[in-house]
Amino acid sequence: MKQGFKNAFEKNLDGWKAVFDHMEPHTLTFPAPYDQLTLFKRMIVLRCIRPDKVMPAVQQFVEEQLGHQYIEAPPFDLVSSFADSNSCSPLIFVLTPGADPMAILLKFADDQGFGTNRLFSLSLGQGQGVIAAQLIDEGVKNGTWVVLQNCHVAKSFMPDLERICEGFTPGTVHPDFRLWLTSYPVDHFPVSVLQNGVKMTNEPPKGLRANIVRSFLRDPICDEDFFETCKQKEIFKKLLFSLCFFHAIVQERRKFGPIGWNNQYEFNETDLRISALQLKILLDQYDDVQFTALKYLTGECNYGGRVTDEWDRRTLNTILVRFYCMEVIAQEKYLFDPSGIYYVPQVNSHEEFLDYIRSFPMTTAPSVFGMNENADIIKDQQETTLMLSSLLATQPIQDIKDTGETEIDVGKSPDEIVYGVASDILSKLPDDFDLADALEKYPTLYNQSMNTVLVQEMGRFNKLLQTIRNSLINVQKAIKGLVIMNPDLEEVYVSIIVGKIPKMWMANSYPSLKPLGSYVLDFLKRLAFLQVGVERSYRRSVMGRIFS
Repeated sequence: MKQGFKNAFEKNLDGWKAVFDHMEPHTLTFPAPYDQLTLFKRMIVLRCIRPDKVMPAVQQFVEEQLGHQYIEAPPFDLVSSFADSNSCSPLIFVLTPGADPMAILLKFADDQGFGTNRLFSLSLGQGQGVIAAQLIDEGVKNGTWVVLQNCHVAKSFMPDLERICEGFTPGTVHPDFRLWLTSYPVDHFPVSVLQNGVKMTNEPPKGLRANIVRSFLRDPICDEDFFETCKQKEIFKKLLFSLCFFHAIVQERRKFGPIGWNNQYEFNETDLRISALQLKILLDQYDDVQFTALKYLTGECNYGGRVTDEWDRRTLNTILVRFYCMEVIAQEKYLFDPSGIYYVPQVNSHEEFLDYIRSFPMTTAPSVFGMNENADIIKDQQETTLMLSSLLATQPIQDIKDTGETEIDVGKSPDEIVYGVASDILSKLPDDFDLADALEKYPTLYNQSMNTVLVQEMGRFNKLLQTIRNSLINVQKAIKGLVIMNPDLEEVYVSIIVGKIPKMWMANSYPSLKPLGSYVLDFLKRLAFLQVGVERSYRRSVMGRIFS
């Protein structure tokens, strides 16, 4: 496919332009002779011309190869994870923004007979380490469950936790005892605890459809008594569906970056659960719908309690008005967006609601969020970049042979490749700018403000130049075994292998989205441009003084 693609593309620009301009290019037939490509090869072409549509193409490919069930997130199965554990192995919830496992855990504990008398929960923080150790000691003796939340904030307690867990033995620990831990991914979490524990994560579902489906399958909405016993039954079901739709909207808007929210808020299932319970209580206590109270409790207290930005708060309440309003219960088919796909269905049973939700398209149009179609482009490109970088990160280094930016001998080892690329870059780097000489030539003058700008730019480029040079020299020394390969140097090493700009460089660099090879060429051109500008400015100033 690689041979002749450039020429074929140039000969049929109109055909490829139609693919480029289409809203769903992954569904089109490509111009000849590339109209018979496999789905995998089509993804490669899309990566070149429409990277924002690689993710839908990947879903299409996975569905064809493995089946539809592999493109939908499976329900969280706490029962299976618990079955894999024992009294000596902790159960660890790896937290993600928007997911709160406590409600699921508490319900599971009740089902297993570990209610309030046999389950003890503690949110870690300053001074809570001693209490946590006491709870674990009592649990080991009495066979209770201990839940330690937010381990990521208790850095000083983590060595003690590691020591306590290493002391667990089948002979000394009650068989009913379980230690549950929740933590965000952090470097200071004990590695031995991770290795010996059962790891679980309950990420928020991706996409509007999956989000609403999960909401309907979560407690208390999935409970038949809760769903069917409201005093204003029909109104309750419509507003409950509308509330779940609102919950999905505010979570999905985070993927649009600053267009969605100025700050990234962790709206989670607890917010939805409390709002749903309050909805039922207010409908049971009154004969009408208290929209003012509902909007205040949901928009200002539950979800709004997480919002710190004034404009985000206004946005949240403006969105909520679309879902908590009289039209939701008065109109026969209240539309949530102009497409006509999303509306309040005229159904009654819980299963009928689920069937309607599962009929939603996999990909959600930005119009549902009140945004233009162009809002999807950056979001989708970021998803593609994240997926591809994650794939590269999971590959063994020896399997990554060619980054596409430099010519690499596939017969070389990774160490030889990195050493060679580092040597090539070092050979092209010029010497640092002489700032003392520059200050002498271009002194700070009131009527020559560009002098200051020029010297400052030279200083910034010197800092970046020194960072690149020192990191490459140290990577070469680390490969030879002369210095230790610390995490920073290892990141530079891996970045060179996969053709990315190292984070160490970007910390002192101008903004750039280029891959490594293009970035180095661009950097050298900028240095040459600055050097030429310095020499020309100096010649002009000298000639000006001569002729004056």
